[in-house]
Amino acid sequence: MYCEKCGKKLEDGETCSCKTAEQAAPAAETAVVAAPAQATLPDTQKIAEGMKAISSNPVVTELINVIKGVFKAPVKQTGISAKRTDILWIILAAVEAVIASVSITVVLRHLLYILLGSAAGAMGTKLSFGDFADGLAKMDSGVWKTFGFAILGVLIMYIVGTALMFLISVIYKRNASFASVCNMLATANLPGTALMLLALIFGWIYAPISVFLMTGAAISIFVLSYMGMQKLGEGKFTSSPFWIYIIYSIIVIAVAF
Repeated sequence: MYCEKCGKKLEDGETCSCKTAEQAAPAAETAVVAAPAQATLPDTQKIAEGMKAISSNPVVTELINVIKGVFKAPVKQTGISAKRTDILWIILAAVEAVIASVSITVVLRHLLYILLGSAAGAMGTKLSFGDFADGLAKMDSGVWKTFGFAILGVLIMYIVGTALMFLISVIYKRNASFASVCNMLATANLPGTALMLLALIFGWIYAPISVFLMTGAAISIFVLSYMGMQKLGEGKFTSSPFWIYIIYSIIVIAVAF
């Protein structure tokens, strides 16, 4: 007997080696191609399904809608949030407090470094930021302690500001819920938080620019909170709330400091 493929002489029952090799090659190719697909496809599907589940979550959807709305039409969105009674404000307030506190910490330290660096330069010495940070740490004024004081001030400002705003709504008989007050203030703070994030970035580059950005953030919060206050509850204010709002702002800032 002879092999039909290569013509090799075969014994009874013997299979030619060229056929064995031919059958093995496709199997090996299939194994090489299939193995990575089996290993990576489930992981990719899990990631895609996880992302889809997160994006379709009602809380995430509402957060995205509020953020989009406040940057498209800040006054309008703040007024809409003044009617909300859910607890979405907790997430917004937590993120805003952390960003503001980190920004304040970075900017304060870098402004102080610029001041002391200029004084050291006038005396003919050079002060590195590393030496400056070590010096603050030795005086028990390290980065974490500074951050602790910053977040304490921000939280006090949130608590006092929210409580006073709710008190104003009661005095003016607006019938606004506490959740509505919190949602309105959390939304009014969003553009200011974006400016605080920019201030954080510039705090590392050139801190004096951050002072202007922080001032812009304060003005933004001041204006939007006033506009949102007028949308709280029902009906219209019987008298202008401007001066009561000025008193409110002075108290909040004074207590925070």
